[in-house]
Amino acid sequence: MTVERGNILVVCTGNLCRSPFAEGVLNRDGATAISAGTHAVPGNPATSTGIAAAAEFQVDLSGHKAALVHAGLYESADLVLVMDEFHLADAHRVLGAKSEKIHLLGEIAFPDDPTTPDPYGGSLDDYRGCYSRICDAVAAWL
Repeated sequence: MTVERGNILVVCTGNLCRSPFAEGVLNRDGATAISAGTHAVPGNPATSTGIAAAAEFQVDLSGHKAALVHAGLYESADLVLVMDEFHLADAHRVLGAKSEKIHLLGEIAFPDDPTTPDPYGGSLDDYRGCYSRICDAVAAWL
């Protein structure tokens, strides 16, 4: 399954690093995406290291404000892309029978290791590595 356009929801934990960056790449590359976090504090900005790393990939996270994922976001999305098994379980819990639209972001590009590690609290190189992986995963979906 690949996507060209549509209502894509990208989910991570705090909605500070991975999902906002994936949202930015998807939107930059012609999809329609939003992001949220399973444990986000609404209104929190992206991390400064994440903003710096994202700029290197031509994604601007400087105005990002975290959002908490909720049932309405899951239900209204055509496709839900999550970062790891925890997020996958949360989406399946909410959507139940509609779960065919939930996927790990890395499952096409990295079938042997489809999770996307969290760079939160890491170095600029940690963010660069994570964001490079997200770019590859998004390209596989698009």
